[in-house]
Amino acid sequence: MEISKINFLFILFFLAFCGPICAAKSNNDDVKELSEVTVFSLGNNGFVGKMSRGEVLYNKIFHGADSELIFRKLLESDLSTPEAKIYALCGLVKKKVSKSSLIMYKNSEVNLSVLKGDVLRKFSYQEIYENIIDNGC
Repeated sequence: MEISKINFLFILFFLAFCGPICAAKSNNDDVKELSEVTVFSLGNNGFVGKMSRGEVLYNKIFHGADSELIFRKLLESDLSTPEAKIYALCGLVKKKVSKSSLIMYKNSEVNLSVLKGDVLRKFSYQEIYENIIDNGC
């Protein structure tokens, strides 16, 4: 009986201290993975109507802790893809961050891939940026 109490206490201790650490690692993995996406897409895509991996990651980060800070870091990072930056911009606009503070993230020199339904097209970053600023995601 004494051993099962020790095991119970050990498991309880492990979960109490590992839970937040494991969750933080998972969040960092999600941010890294979102920073590398190569297609921007919101809504159901393709014949099956499946949500894109980028949108799944975006939603996890959006509903997590420090999402505004994470989205700003994605926008400022040279390592983030243009598609990742657009997800981050959507997050900040949806969080109702002032539009004037987002002007610094305008970048007209790159193109990005956008999937709508089952059609993949290239758009200029600036065109998508302006559309999101004016109309939201």
